[in-house]
Amino acid sequence: MQICKEHYQRMKDLIKEKGLWGYVSKDGEEVVERMKKESEGQLTIQDPLMAGCTTFMSYAVDCGGVYLLGSNPEGGHYCPLCEAEKYGGGGTAEDWMNSFYTQMEEDFRKKGLIGN
Repeated sequence: MQICKEHYQRMKDLIKEKGLWGYVSKDGEEVVERMKKESEGQLTIQDPLMAGCTTFMSYAVDCGGVYLLGSNPEGGHYCPLCEAEKYGGGGTAEDWMNSFYTQMEEDFRKKGLIGN
């Protein structure tokens, strides 16, 4: 499963709109380091982009099933957000993304990580 370019870009745009971009990992090495710290219970601030990816993938499997973990008919990956649109109706992916990032924005604001 892999988020398509269109939805990945929309996620990045929402993260920027919500003022969370400064918390996105700068490269793959930082992602790995953060994952390591998280597994050790040392990470207290989530990477908004990675958190969104894993959350949307989990939502999609919960809603649509494990077929999403295989290859699509063209031999590529399923996009969890495209599949949400396909089976949940137009606007489902946008709803998922907006809801998730609005909640993350509120959580970061409560922690004093971003301003009002």
